[in-house]
Amino acid sequence: MGTTIKAGGLVRGRLAVLARERGLMMRELVAELAGATPTVDELRERARRAEEYVQQHLAPELAESDPALAADTWTAMEACAAPEAPPARALASCRRGSPDGGPGRQYRRHRRR
Repeated sequence: MGTTIKAGGLVRGRLAVLARERGLMMRELVAELAGATPTVDELRERARRAEEYVQQHLAPELAESDPALAADTWTAMEACAAPEAPPARALASCRRGSPDGGPGRQYRRHRRR
């Protein structure tokens, strides 16, 4: 038994294109998308398991505050600003990475995982 999902014309059109490209009925596409998209609880559990693995196998000295510090550091790196003042030449090479002074391609490539 199916349920009707109301969506605007643009959304419905996009879903139709995606379904057609995959050779699926729209209901199959929606089921595929729903099954492939983790819930917040699933993401939290995945993060918990990843941190547990890292602590057990890679970095036993990992403290509870380290993942938050790593996230802050990554955000600062993406903005081309280290949490502590880096040498001037490091900032200059970072600014050369892209026309707008943002992170260079070498940083963006690692982010697309």
